[in-house]
Amino acid sequence: MLDRKIEETGDGVTLKLYGDVTIQSAAELKNILVEQLGTHSDLTIDLSYVTDCDLSLFQLICAAHKRSVKDAGTIRIGDCSAAVYGMASSSGFLRTSGCVPDEHQGQGCLWQCEKAGVKHE
Repeated sequence: MLDRKIEETGDGVTLKLYGDVTIQSAAELKNILVEQLGTHSDLTIDLSYVTDCDLSLFQLICAAHKRSVKDAGTIRIGDCSAAVYGMASSSGFLRTSGCVPDEHQGQGCLWQCEKAGVKHE
C-alpha cells in the first residue's frame, strides 16, 4: 500500500507521498490522483518524503498535470526529496522548456528547472 497523507488547505489539497513510489504502487497512485482531481481543482503534490522512485512517478504526475490543465485545474509540486531530484535529473525530466504551453494559466511543465528549484547550466 502506498504511504500517503491528504491534507485540505486553504489553497486546495496537498497530497504527501512517503517512502518508495515505484511501478509496484503505480496503479494505486493513479487511482489516488484521479480521485483527487475529480474532487479538487487545486492539488499540490509534496514529494519531500519520497525515498525512492522510478519513471512511473513522473509519468503519472505528468498525465495528471495534463488532465488538470485540460479541466482548468492546477497541480503544483510542493517540494522534492533528493531521490526525486536525482531521478528527474538522470532521466531527463528536468528541462528548460515545458510540455504544456504557458497560455494555459501560466502552468508550464512541472519539471522546468526554475519551477523545480534547479538552475539550468
